[in-house]
Amino acid sequence: MREPTDAVRGADVVYADTWTSMGQEREADWRRVVFAGYQVNEALMSLAPPPTRRSLHCLPAHRGEEVTDAVHRRTAQHRRRAGRESRFTCRRP
Repeated sequence: MREPTDAVRGADVVYADTWTSMGQEREADWRRVVFAGYQVNEALMSLAPPPTRRSLHCLPAHRGEEVTDAVHRRTAQHRRRAGRESRFTCRRP
């Protein structure tokens, strides 16, 4: 599957990864152009079935690149809510 819209339809979770990893900084401008159609944004997330749709990111997220700020904020809000509702939480060292 090459189209993000096809991949998201019916998905409960949309997982994003950074477009430019450490050591690839020289390719960052090129990668922004090539991967622009794969951004996890509000339009893409609207294709996933509510109410279960969630987005995740491996972090660190480059807001405005692979994920929009609005989608990333919603993900962070969900993590905070889930942390309060569960005894299993992610803690920073």
